[in-house]
Amino acid sequence: MKANSDYLPAVLVGSAAALLNLILFSVYYSSTTTEIFEYFLPIWLFAAVLATVTLLRRAAPGSNRLLLRLGIIFAEPVDFSRSTPPSRQARRARLLNIVLIVFILAGLIVALDSLNWILSAGEFVAMGRLVGVTSLVTVALLVVLLLLNRWRSGWWLNLAFLFLITAAVAFSDEPRQVVEGRSLFFQILPILFSGFLLRPSTALWFSVLIASISAGLSLSAGLSNNSTAMIGFFLLGFLTWLVSSNLEHAIDEQDELNRGLDARVQERTRQLREANEFKSQFLRRVVHDLESPITAIQLTLQSLAGRTDAPDPQLLAALLQEGQRSLNLLKDLSRMSQEELASNRPLDAEPVDLGALARSIVTAHRAAAEEKGVALQMQAAGDLAPAAGDQNLLGEALTNLIGNAVKYTPSGGRVKVFLEQAEGYLVCQVQDTGIGIPAEDLEHLFEADYRAGNVGEIAGSGLGLSITREIVESCGGVLSVESAVGEGSTFTMRLPVS
Repeated sequence: MKANSDYLPAVLVGSAAALLNLILFSVYYSSTTTEIFEYFLPIWLFAAVLATVTLLRRAAPGSNRLLLRLGIIFAEPVDFSRSTPPSRQARRARLLNIVLIVFILAGLIVALDSLNWILSAGEFVAMGRLVGVTSLVTVALLVVLLLLNRWRSGWWLNLAFLFLITAAVAFSDEPRQVVEGRSLFFQILPILFSGFLLRPSTALWFSVLIASISAGLSLSAGLSNNSTAMIGFFLLGFLTWLVSSNLEHAIDEQDELNRGLDARVQERTRQLREANEFKSQFLRRVVHDLESPITAIQLTLQSLAGRTDAPDPQLLAALLQEGQRSLNLLKDLSRMSQEELASNRPLDAEPVDLGALARSIVTAHRAAAEEKGVALQMQAAGDLAPAAGDQNLLGEALTNLIGNAVKYTPSGGRVKVFLEQAEGYLVCQVQDTGIGIPAEDLEHLFEADYRAGNVGEIAGSGLGLSITREIVESCGGVLSVESAVGEGSTFTMRLPVS
């Protein structure tokens, strides 16, 4: 079973307090029994209660309920099989950084103040030297701890800081001032910080240690025991434990809740991705199964239309048009399913020669444009860097934009494809002098199954622009449109440079 480092500081502080009491008792054993008990009996009683409750809860977990009823709850159950959560240790390390910086600044201020005592050449010269030297040494050690904490944090650094502050307070002033004078307040600092920099119960054991140091200083200086301060140390240790333990418990619960929510979100995301992939694959199978029979019907209708004894040429033409519309719709659905599948997988961005890609697509559409009487042109501004994206997907996007421009531009119109590089992006504009798009339709133009209200009998599924926008955004780009009815449209595709 591995030892839990979260409990070791409390054990070490308690051991240090016990060792100090043993040394002091041995040194001052020549004093009267009454004096010994006056100085140490409250400390021993408080430490005995702490140790008893801790061991009882460790040895007999069933006793927790009884102890709670009695109100004796200030020693957490010791579980040496559990280690300190990384999030808790990281939180304490960040707090130690802040505290160290504050104490370094405070130590420098104290050192400067002690310089005034030395320069005064009065009775405080010796005290100024003591305070100044102690402050500078403490600041130097605090700087070392700060550097170590930024390099490799751990509970031992937190404990070293608290021991250093305890020693600095105890020996930076006269014993009388530490026990009952100006430095008495500073003795509570290790108790306060120990509950937040270490396990909360460590504050209780630090109150025992500070009380022991206070008793030792009183004995060494021949002072009476400051029992009021000693009781205050114990009460402060208890209050610090109460606050810090509840705060730590609340933070741990919140961390656990956040971890649970993260796990649920990840699981739900995985389920949605799998469902979306299944839907896309199913759609591809349906498209494949429908495309073959519709193509066969189209071929049959075309053969009938070419015969002189065709039953009804107008009916055959209408059927051919509807069949072609159905094939176009199936192609759009197939492209959409492929894009949905691609969107569920990481995009492998690669350098794409957008100029060459656009040139080949313009060439492929030129025959259809000339047959319709539309001038199709392309222009590239200078040498263009490659775009970051997927060549097949970007080719599909350009095909949709150029094909739409030719389709919605009447005879005698013009379609121009213009490429340039600006501000780290490749800009591709497809401009036409077609029918234009009403202002009220622009907001919904890139939604699936949406078509502008002025397209009339022009065939289309309303999926092409939706697919195009998804392609551009998956490549890290932006697709926008400007249009006016009767004047034409300009679709602008901005793609990051590879």
